Amino acid sequence: MAGKTNLSDLVKGMAPRLNVGEYVFCAVNNLSEIDRESTICEFKENKIPQS
Repeated sequence: MAGKTNLSDLVKGMAPRLNVGEYVFCAVNNLSEIDRESTICEFKENKIPQS
C-alpha cells in the first residue's frame, strides 16, 4: 500500500484541534530530565557545527 504524497490531498484531510494548556519549547541535552509520558510532540534536529 503506497502512502499519499499529494500535499493538497493531505491538507484537505486534516482536522486540526488545539489542545488546551500551555506549550513550552525548549532544548535539552539529556532526555531523562523530562517526563516523556506527558510529551505531546518531540523534534530532533541535527546539531549545527560551531564556526
